[in-house]
Amino acid sequence: MELEMFGAAALKRIQRANFEHRARKRVFMAIWETFPEAERKAFPDWVQKGG
Repeated sequence: MELEMFGAAALKRIQRANFEHRARKRVFMAIWETFPEAERKAFPDWVQKGG
């Protein structure tokens, strides 16, 4: 839970930075790479349904 809070705070801070678009992509990819294959395949459907 603590790491989740730090991560969320970091993303909010990144939004105010000049490089925010690239930084958010790098963070997303770092998270994406930790997902098992089944979760990667299910993710687009989850997003389409409103997550």
